[in-house]
Amino acid sequence: MERDPAFADNASRVTHREALAARIEAITVTQPRAPLADRCSRRNDIPCGPINDYAQVFADPQVLAREMVVEIEHPTLGHLRTLGSPIKMSATPPDVSRRAPQLGEHTGRSADRKPGSATCRDRGVAGSWCDHLSARLRVIRRGLRGWPRYTTAGPAPAAKRPA
Repeated sequence: MERDPAFADNASRVTHREALAARIEAITVTQPRAPLADRCSRRNDIPCGPINDYAQVFADPQVLAREMVVEIEHPTLGHLRTLGSPIKMSATPPDVSRRAPQLGEHTGRSADRKPGSATCRDRGVAGSWCDHLSARLRVIRRGLRGWPRYTTAGPAPAAKRPA
């Protein structure tokens, strides 16, 4: 193949792409991945590596050693294998034992911590959203008084307050 003029340069390989792909596939399906990748990368300086399926990825020794697969308990699904954190810090290791909350699971607790949220819950609105919208409305009603005004020259000078 390396002496075939149909594959001598990139333009020729692009022109004969289908034939090239068929010839490469005929060779690669008959050989194991590891020796073939080694032959390409070490002997011919071609960067390459295997394409793994999910089972191969999660059985990889490096993935297991870095704890990229962790096991947790879920209240409705039971025992789950899930992804671990890619961030590894010795002083503050990640805690992946907590699962994502189920729909509405933390709404009550969030609403109880927010000021004025009882009114929001009475209206059927989640506390955090209601408080956020209420704060925005107060700013709009106030006409942005007290907010810093910016121009292309930078912030406006502070107003002097009476003593």
